[in-house]
Amino acid sequence: MRIVETSDRLTVSDVPGGMWALGLLFVLSGSFVLSIPLWALEWRTWSLWERAAVLAIGLGHFAGGLYSTVGPKATRTELDRASGTGWQQVRRLWASVAATEQFELADARDVEIVRSTDNDGDPVFRLRLWLAGSRAVWLQAQTSRGEAQVREAAEAIRRFLRFDDRREEQGARA
Repeated sequence: MRIVETSDRLTVSDVPGGMWALGLLFVLSGSFVLSIPLWALEWRTWSLWERAAVLAIGLGHFAGGLYSTVGPKATRTELDRASGTGWQQVRRLWASVAATEQFELADARDVEIVRSTDNDGDPVFRLRLWLAGSRAVWLQAQTSRGEAQVREAAEAIRRFLRFDDRREEQGARA
């Protein structure tokens, strides 16, 4: 996750570049293995089991690569104090259209660190921005292992949205 902050704008970007790159590598290797029947002179001399193994390996690489590139999403969230609005764009690697959501910064209520576990039982974390009316915007599409990094990001977003100032004002009114 990458955060870029100016005096009036905060941009939170989360791009699964590693997953996309690894997936593309597997798509390419699967395509190469599946092309063996087209150029390998030895293909005709191989037994049925050898041919089936080559095709299974090629299909496995290709399908696994597609799965690794289609699943993960990238998010880009911009919070603009000057206009009082925020928007988020969520896209996939292969998608030509991205989903976009717009909201008012005055509707922002809190930044939550959501803790869950991965398949091995290890803790993973995601950031969620709560808005008025129990609406939520996930600031990360994928989970992250680094709790300290997620906590720092949450604090930077809270600081930018001036949640501490809002709480002090609400306390003074009460």
